[in-house]
Amino acid sequence: MFFTFSLFKTTRQLMWSVFGLTNLEQMESYTSLTSDVVAVLYLIFLVLSVIMLVNMLVALLNNTYTNVTVG
Repeated sequence: MFFTFSLFKTTRQLMWSVFGLTNLEQMESYTSLTSDVVAVLYLIFLVLSVIMLVNMLVALLNNTYTNVTVG
């Protein structure tokens, strides 16, 4: 039960962080090593999510352009 709640909480936090609505103090940990690991993983997540969103935007624009030129 705790694992499911923790997974849901983590997923919700990551989803809102894409939009910039996150509290970075919540990601602090007891040791500096784990805080650094969390910061690096968080940075990787944000970079990859932005790349994925831009890729989806380009695909949608390409599809729209194809539909307009054919039709």
